Amino acid sequence: MRCLIRILALCWALVALAASESLLADLKKRRDASPVLAIDTAQFDQIVANPTRSYAVLVLFTSLGKRYQCEPCSRYKSEFELVARSWLKTAPANVRDQLFFLSGDVDDMHPIFNRFGIQSIPLPYYFPPGANATPNGWATQPQSLDLNRVGLAAEDTVAYMQSHLHLPLQLARPFNWRKIGLVALASVVGLLALALVIPRLSLTAVGKNFWSSACIVFVLMMCCGFMFVRIRGAPYSVNGPGNQPIYVLRQLQSQLGIEIQILASLYAVCGACCVALTSRVPRIADPLKRNAAVVVVTLVLILTYSFTISIYAMKNPAYPFRLLL
Repeated sequence: MRCLIRILALCWALVALAASESLLADLKKRRDASPVLAIDTAQFDQIVANPTRSYAVLVLFTSLGKRYQCEPCSRYKSEFELVARSWLKTAPANVRDQLFFLSGDVDDMHPIFNRFGIQSIPLPYYFPPGANATPNGWATQPQSLDLNRVGLAAEDTVAYMQSHLHLPLQLARPFNWRKIGLVALASVVGLLALALVIPRLSLTAVGKNFWSSACIVFVLMMCCGFMFVRIRGAPYSVNGPGNQPIYVLRQLQSQLGIEIQILASLYAVCGACCVALTSRVPRIADPLKRNAAVVVVTLVLILTYSFTISIYAMKNPAYPFRLLL
């Protein structure tokens, strides 16, 4: 009888081992197509909740659909994919197949979200392998990464994985050649413009106009959150669901680089309208043209200001003021 029980236990162990090896081979095959594997509830139970699992997983609980309008989820998606690609490039070959990156959307994994009591997304969650399969030094307990505290940049996630999960990972962020090219082009154009314009201006005019313009640009940039974006390392722009660009994040504590330019442009238009109404328009000799200019400039001022405070309302729904929009 004991011999029969041992034989059955051995057969069960062999079947479980074969199933685990088959699952691991399938994960490797899927990873070749995409570094982050999308999963649903059934796949979560099969891949993550598998008691014979010999590999670790980092699951990103997120929502990329239009139902929840999760803009941080859209921002973090590309950063999480960069971390996954960096693991494949920089992790030692002997442990590269012992960590997989998964992504589960709330629409596809609602029971799993309830099971773990997830209230805030995006949320990366680390699940270690079995006790006998954990590589030396790796974290042996499940852990979640609080992105509100850690940060949404890939550098922040990698730093956490190194310090808390003890994973041998280095970030491999590719060069942004498009950004470098634009900066180089803008620099060349700016230098050429200065070379052409400065010789034709007197030193007095250059000093007065140049420094007043520089001060105005500096004040506008600072008032629109340049240092906030710089300190947090926020991206210039992100894409939302359907790969559509997002220009304004609907969160009070988050801001994109492009928002600085949008707000600075709106402030500049409002300021120019006020200057025109007080110093330029009154100099128009023709009463009809002067009145028409007053109406046009006032309409531009009202519309621009309305759009400006509508952006405030987008970022903070509790903002009480509205004008036209």
